[in-house]
Amino acid sequence: MRSIDGKTKILAVDGGIAMNNPTATAVTHVLNNKHEFPFCNGVSDLLVLSLGNGELDFNAVKSPSGFVRIAGEGASDM
Repeated sequence: MRSIDGKTKILAVDGGIAMNNPTATAVTHVLNNKHEFPFCNGVSDLLVLSLGNGELDFNAVKSPSGFVRIAGEGASDM
């Protein structure tokens, strides 16, 4: 996800891997960063569009090491 001005960018992984609810994390970030989002006065100023863009089988190497690394990095950021 990226802020409209492009200054803030986060990589959100499907729920449960690094963060339980990436949307809630993004909303919390916006609401608590008035210097980056000065025109947001509350949740009534937000609109969330959630598109399912995952694939069941995306031909990736089936190794748990990548998921362990992502989960570890996500937990260390919190």
